[in-house]
Amino acid sequence: MKPIQLPYNRTTGIFILAFFLIPGLIGVYDFSFGDPAIASLKVEKALRLVQWFFLPALLAALQWMPIVRFKKMERVTKASAVLKLPFLAFYLWAFAGVLLSLAFAGSLSIIHDAPEKRWGMLSIGLALSSGAFVLLNSNKVLFQGDYETAKQEKERIRRATTLGDFRYENDGFVYQDKKQTFQFLWREIEGIVAYKTDQYTYDIIHLSIKSGTSELDIHEDLDGWFVFKEKMQAHLKDINHHWEMEVMFPPFEQSATWVYNKGEELQKNSGAPVEG
Repeated sequence: MKPIQLPYNRTTGIFILAFFLIPGLIGVYDFSFGDPAIASLKVEKALRLVQWFFLPALLAALQWMPIVRFKKMERVTKASAVLKLPFLAFYLWAFAGVLLSLAFAGSLSIIHDAPEKRWGMLSIGLALSSGAFVLLNSNKVLFQGDYETAKQEKERIRRATTLGDFRYENDGFVYQDKKQTFQFLWREIEGIVAYKTDQYTYDIIHLSIKSGTSELDIHEDLDGWFVFKEKMQAHLKDINHHWEMEVMFPPFEQSATWVYNKGEELQKNSGAPVEG
């Protein structure tokens, strides 16, 4: 039998199950250990629990059965994404959580028989939170997901291993583009500064490498970037191992930090501002 694919991911599945299961368990507690003065209402309350919570919770739990599996989402390309700022996903998750809490409160009011609140809170909270979850789990509309296609995986591996326009020797490296050739010895490099440029929807990290009268500027979209970072890490003593985090935050703001400054132990002076 072919498994049924659910159109949302595991995180959303947990939210859906918790939404029905938690108030159901609260109701069971009220039924079992509640005030004896309201014992006459226990049977009616138990029927509400079965109707509103346990049956939906059972259906929600079926998503972890072998005949059901979560739909695998693919990455959304920056060109096709409606919202290209991945950190906005956090705020949308928070918004969906608040709306789900509203629906949660409405469902609890059903147990405690507050008709003036229950339908509005439940319907508004469920409708809006469901819409938010659909957007969060879309593999066509929003953000870059946690999955990648075989083609994207192949490209990621290629970028991680390609030398690009770099050529490495025992004591240095050569970078040759269409216009000129740069040759550096690791021991003669005076300093490397990391900075980023704002591309409106994302930032690009650069490395400015200075040795004598030569200065080379490379960026993270360049083929060979990842291998160069590994080589730089291996050959330069007292390099700042936290430079990527320091230059990355805060996003969309100018920032610069030393990656390597000859003669200075940057590991002990992480986060030092770049002068000039």
